[in-house]
Amino acid sequence: MTAEPGPPLSVLLIDPRAGASAVVRTMLEASGHRVTFVHDWAAAELRLTLQPHEAVVMSVLTPGNRRKSAAALLRGSGGRNGALPLLGLATGVDHLARDKALAEGFDAVLMQPFGAEALEAALRRVVLDRAPPLLLDAARRAGLREVHGPAALAALDEAALALAARLLPPIVEHGAPAAEILAAAEALAEALDAIGALHATAMAREMADRSAQGRRAVHPMASALTATRSALRHDRLTAARRDPIWAASDTSPGDTP
Repeated sequence: MTAEPGPPLSVLLIDPRAGASAVVRTMLEASGHRVTFVHDWAAAELRLTLQPHEAVVMSVLTPGNRRKSAAALLRGSGGRNGALPLLGLATGVDHLARDKALAEGFDAVLMQPFGAEALEAALRRVVLDRAPPLLLDAARRAGLREVHGPAALAALDEAALALAARLLPPIVEHGAPAAEILAAAEALAEALDAIGALHATAMAREMADRSAQGRRAVHPMASALTATRSALRHDRLTAARRDPIWAASDTSPGDTP
């Protein structure tokens, strides 16, 4: 198994087993990661408070408290720490460990014994899975700005979002045949792709794939559209701030004070 290349990570390693943890730490450091090692959840909680980390690698045997597992405590901590990528380590003889660990909040579980390459691949995978979706296609947005000024680009963005506002509420409120949901999804995918709304386009295509599920097929679009609206506005404002010439390109010479 070949790991996806990526920058070194700041990793918190939590493992009560001295020998096994030393091997894992050596593997992680050999891959270039910055590793902070602790033996128990109490020390891990302190480290997470004092120092930001990008991922947690933890033995599934790490105890939490009397009411919750260590993984559940991490997930319940809220904020950035509660959403950290969490890779579990378990022994190969414990066949129930994986399912139990996933239910407690681990993103994935790597069964020992394993090599450095497998560890790196598993770590990169959980980090990728936890990464927020890429909302906009930067190249497509740059291309649109070459053709359209701020007002025209804002109008294009709003037209795509207005199409969603027109097509989706009736489906959510009253349901619709699969063919109607499919047609709406395809129209949305085309409109959103045209403005570089990468994540929303993907959700529209997923909606098309799930059209037979009725109104449930629409639900993932709601949060995608909310995030996309904010991202589009931020994209236009950032572009205007960085490029004053583009920001003024809607203004005709007669309008210039």
